[in-house]
Amino acid sequence: MRTEEPTVWPFPSVKRRTLLRALLYGAASGAALGTLGLSPRAGELASEEIVLTMLGILQPASAEEVFCILELLHDAAAAEGMALDLERPRAGEISEAVEALQRQGAILPVQANPVRRYSMTAAGNRRLSPRLRATRDTTRLFLLHGPRARIMEMSREGREGESGGASPPSNLRSLIDSLGRPLGSTEDDGNQPPTRAWPVARHRLWSRHCRTSPLALSRDTSLRFLSFDSLEQLRLAGGTSGMVSRLRLSPQGIALSLGVSLQFLRWLRDTRYDRHYRSFAIPKRGGGKRWIESPRIFLKVTQRFVLHHILSGQPVHDTVHSFVPAVQAGELRNSITNARRHLAKPYVAKIDIKDFFGSLRGYLVDQAFQDTALLNADARRLLSSLCTRRNALPQGAPTSPMISNLILRRFDENMARLCSELDLVYTRYADDITISGAVREDVELAAWFARKGLTGEPLTLPVNEDKSRILSAGQQQRVTGVIVNERGLPPRRMRRRVRAMFHQAALDPARLREERARLGGYLAYFRAFPDYPSGELARYARVLAQK
Repeated sequence: MRTEEPTVWPFPSVKRRTLLRALLYGAASGAALGTLGLSPRAGELASEEIVLTMLGILQPASAEEVFCILELLHDAAAAEGMALDLERPRAGEISEAVEALQRQGAILPVQANPVRRYSMTAAGNRRLSPRLRATRDTTRLFLLHGPRARIMEMSREGREGESGGASPPSNLRSLIDSLGRPLGSTEDDGNQPPTRAWPVARHRLWSRHCRTSPLALSRDTSLRFLSFDSLEQLRLAGGTSGMVSRLRLSPQGIALSLGVSLQFLRWLRDTRYDRHYRSFAIPKRGGGKRWIESPRIFLKVTQRFVLHHILSGQPVHDTVHSFVPAVQAGELRNSITNARRHLAKPYVAKIDIKDFFGSLRGYLVDQAFQDTALLNADARRLLSSLCTRRNALPQGAPTSPMISNLILRRFDENMARLCSELDLVYTRYADDITISGAVREDVELAAWFARKGLTGEPLTLPVNEDKSRILSAGQQQRVTGVIVNERGLPPRRMRRRVRAMFHQAALDPARLREERARLGGYLAYFRAFPDYPSGELARYARVLAQK
């Protein structure tokens, strides 16, 4: 009788039989092996085609890691009762298959430390059958969405070194017994206890490859293009165009870097049935609803790759305080730093863009990608189509904020230059444009030029007149939610409401338990204000420390 606690299946939204059949039954059964021109004999799990498929899913991966995952899946298939007539893979066979694939040009070494890891080339993609390629594409993106880190952490534990070697660790083997139920599910057996959360991996492979991620803590070398480290590697893999001295990423290079087929990326552009987004409304603070267009997993992972590996290095003007990672800006930028640039100014002009993301049309997105010298023309068109919906930036896509900064870069440069000449301060936080200074006529002039720049060619953006105005020192000057008349602080009404919430929580332990997370969020927000009274912050912290 099994005594270990069940573990979460690392593909939370995929039923175990569906994925196992895709990885094993569909790839290693007699029918699939027949389409590959292979005989369905025992031991065929170590065939080069299966190794190539699994390496393509995990890339960059070592022979050791491929062996470990294939062994796991073999035992999982046995536990599921699949009659595959396959022997357990042997480390030596996997290593030999990987070496053969490298000689044939199907894979390319991209890392050497701490072990040699490989990624798939264009020739390797062509070698896969349509069935295996589809399995690789979909499973690859599911893994990049999160679970890959948990599987790979377990497969790598205690196994760094030469390819081959010992069998997987015990905690990886325990996955075989519970390979299945999503969190809290009682599928197949109502007597089984609910599954518990998988321990958080120390090294998250997606984060490892994202240069802008704060979780990039792995001892492994970060790869510039997720599966490859340089344009030269991508040239050898068949993913660039142009002369060697001026290499540019092609659409094939985008697909190779992400680790999927180019056909799959073109399918993600299909907008006939809105199959790649889900839409929902959230309430606005001032009333009404805001529609969010959230990409589904496959497209979201692709857009995150574009954000972290294509767009992250693009310059954003110093006056912009929205959507700029601190590691890129060299300093923290947020709504509070944006507002503090306008402290104690006699006049503050505010200009708001209506339906910000939805007003940034496809031709502006095309122009933003044209300014990216890393891409060739075909790659720019591909990425532009992957990052737009209905010919506009979708509100909810991870790429939309950075692309909006790139679209408005020239506008920011022009406004910053003008305001500097007039001794004014200019900042932008997403669609909130703020201009402040001592002379009202100069502020009005700069605001007029800002409107002209926004509504004229090439931007042609609508200005929200209800939220655009000029405020004098005698009025409440609120900039991105911060009162800037004298000191940069949250609005007084908000501070009073939060003070009352903390007071009630201090008197009522039940309320404190219920509101602890929310109160902690308010405290973290208030601490971001340099001028917030320290005594009040300390009192809030003592309330949260109560049990």
